[in-house]
Amino acid sequence: GVGIVVWNIVFADPRAGDAQLGEALSAPGVAVMLAASASRDHEPRDRPPPSGLSAASQPLQAGQTAVPWSSFVLPVESLLGAAGPSVAVGVVTVELDPDGVLRRVPPWHEAHGRVLPAMAWASARALGQDGSPGRQQGVGLLPWHTHPGTVPTVPLSALFQPAGAEGHPVVAMAGKAVFIGSSALETGRLLTPGGERSGTAALAIAHAALQQGRQLTPAGPGWVGAL
Repeated sequence: GVGIVVWNIVFADPRAGDAQLGEALSAPGVAVMLAASASRDHEPRDRPPPSGLSAASQPLQAGQTAVPWSSFVLPVESLLGAAGPSVAVGVVTVELDPDGVLRRVPPWHEAHGRVLPAMAWASARALGQDGSPGRQQGVGLLPWHTHPGTVPTVPLSALFQPAGAEGHPVVAMAGKAVFIGSSALETGRLLTPGGERSGTAALAIAHAALQQGRQLTPAGPGWVGAL
């Protein structure tokens, strides 16, 4: 089977089929990451937190660095309540640099005094990466240059082929992290130093870099002055 399934879709509203999805999530087996998003609006930060936040998150620790937000948008409580121990929540919202480029994926996000891990860090931790948010603060400065085909894309329809069909994508997914997004919901693309990426592709690239321990070290003041 696959190593982990990562959703880049926030199931924020109740829908038909939630009961079946919750049942699948509660079954033992592969690790699953559900997506949360973060918002920074003009509403006061002391407004009530979303339902289920205490169970899905951790309290902000003294000295812990986290990206501050007004609030989180979590999966519907029915899914969080049905999820088994192999299911966790990660934030898929990213913060761009002032020039509009995505370079960093900080490990923690905070709202209401609670923290959730960035999805890429959480999925890397689930596969045993020591550079996870539980052990490393880090700035999350990542290499974004990849060759074409580094992040294989499989249409959902391909998964409905007969299990024994030649070239079935499930065979290639064995032991891998599988990221599920929606081309219809991703209204924009992210600009990275390696070019434009869809949100799901950027998440997969960040996960791979963190899992392989490929964080970049920012240049010191001396190098910046020399340049």
